[in-house]
Amino acid sequence: MVATLAEMYVQGVSTRKVKAITEELCGHAFWASSISAINKRLDESLAAFARRPLQEPFPYLILDAR
Repeated sequence: MVATLAEMYVQGVSTRKVKAITEELCGHAFWASSISAINKRLDESLAAFARRPLQEPFPYLILDAR
């Protein structure tokens, strides 16, 4: 369920719509504050992932088409 909530968050679904969707699909509505708390934890996890040190070099190629 958390993965589904995360996907809705990434897609930009509002917390009110998430509440309505989960209630319709699962018969259980999450409070907007609960959804916001889950989203905050997801943001923190993503930020930690983005800041992590890389253990080995990663080659990359940048292409620019004009």
